[in-house]
Amino acid sequence: MTNPFGTQRERDLADELKGAKEEIQVKSQRELELLSQLLEAKTTLLQTSQQREQRLTTQLQKMEKWKADFENAQKHDKDTTAQNQALKKSLETAKEQERLTKLSLVNAKSELEASKSREKNLNSQVEQLKQDLDASNGQTQGPGFKRARTDSWGPPSHISTPSKRGGRGGACNQFRSQ
Repeated sequence: MTNPFGTQRERDLADELKGAKEEIQVKSQRELELLSQLLEAKTTLLQTSQQREQRLTTQLQKMEKWKADFENAQKHDKDTTAQNQALKKSLETAKEQERLTKLSLVNAKSELEASKSREKNLNSQVEQLKQDLDASNGQTQGPGFKRARTDSWGPPSHISTPSKRGGRGGACNQFRSQ
């Protein structure tokens, strides 16, 4: 005969074992669910982190591009300012040269006017001297009158002119031998 305790005891132990197995299975199932939720949360967190990192990387690249563009704009502005100053300096130099050229032109015009005036005065004096010479020779020359060529200074030899010292007319006495 079997021991009723043993059987009962075996049954109790088997029930206990069965209950423990069920409890372990429930706990394992619960742990599996929790691990699944944890994995899902970690995956979501990882995706969110990756998206955030990608967004931040894109923003950083944009900011670096803006910074480079800003630095280029500053450099361009600096270069443009330098070119502008050089152009202003060139313009001032050109204006100064134009002013000096205008002054030179005014001076040249004045000198030309003075030269024309002197030429006019000299022409008047030459005319006056010609008239005086003609008057002193006792001749009035017409516009078509030409003198005969002579080898000496003075009026032609066929016209006699009284000399101040007497003697023949013609060449000045200073050229005659004494």
